[in-house]
Amino acid sequence: PNPTPAPPPPQPPPPPSALLEACQLEQPPPPPAAPPSAAPPLRSATHPPHAIEQYADKLLLATSQFSTSDHSARQLLGKPSVFPRSGSHARAWSAVPRAGCSTEGVRVGFRTAVRPTQVVVFESFNPGSVVAIRGALARGGESKAEWHLLWSGHRTNTDPSRPASRTFAPPLDTSSSAPAAVNAIELELDTSGWSEEFWSELDAVKLVGVPLAAAAAAAGGEPLKPRPFLEKQLWETERDFSERCRFLEAKYGDAPTGEAEALRQVAMSMVWANERLLGCRYPSEVEREVGLHVPAAAAGGMAVRGELRSSEVRSR
Repeated sequence: PNPTPAPPPPQPPPPPSALLEACQLEQPPPPPAAPPSAAPPLRSATHPPHAIEQYADKLLLATSQFSTSDHSARQLLGKPSVFPRSGSHARAWSAVPRAGCSTEGVRVGFRTAVRPTQVVVFESFNPGSVVAIRGALARGGESKAEWHLLWSGHRTNTDPSRPASRTFAPPLDTSSSAPAAVNAIELELDTSGWSEEFWSELDAVKLVGVPLAAAAAAAGGEPLKPRPFLEKQLWETERDFSERCRFLEAKYGDAPTGEAEALRQVAMSMVWANERLLGCRYPSEVEREVGLHVPAAAAGGMAVRGELRSSEVRSR
């Protein structure tokens, strides 16, 4: 008789992964990807909200200048006229080192008092001589202003190095000792290495900061203080009038007690408003009459004679 065939050996069970795959239900297709959405705009890390930019429009003082026209200190006023070009140019300020002095300086004024966030110096020839930047709130009717150091450093240009023109905007002091508002900037230059063949020239100065009214609104809207004879004009918006009030507070401080001085201050605020808000420009005689041009006192660390050395001209 034929023997009974042996049963086939048992098959090993499938691995767990195979069982899971066999029992896995068919998954629906993934939903279509959502269209890309625009990222929210980033807030500028350079300047805070409400910051304004303005160029110097008044020459308060200079220790020296090459002449009263070409290379004079008044060439610093307004927007850059040389930059980004490099080289000596008549439309830039060139100081003249004085005998026995290793520094020269200049002070310029701005239309609107601001809480400073940046000072930009346009250096058009041999940059690197600026070693200090100071700020002050020049108040009308005062012969002195309290200057605060915003930045200090060391001279970086050396002869015969001739670097290209540049904008110099060092980080400013933002500590509690920094000024709350400024409308004047002082630049100090180290001239110890200057010679007949090597000097520096500056083209313009730009002040960036938050106006007093905007700064007060951001801080919670400090109420305006009443002043004699100060009233909102028909052509002024509430914001314009607020700006004019803040201007008077920054310029003069507390309200005056005398009627004549109160009227003079209001008249000056109208001059300021016409220039800033309406685009008008008063003759220099009117500005002097109401006290827009205020001489500034010498600051520690910079030798200042208190007057322009306008007659000195030398050939290079």
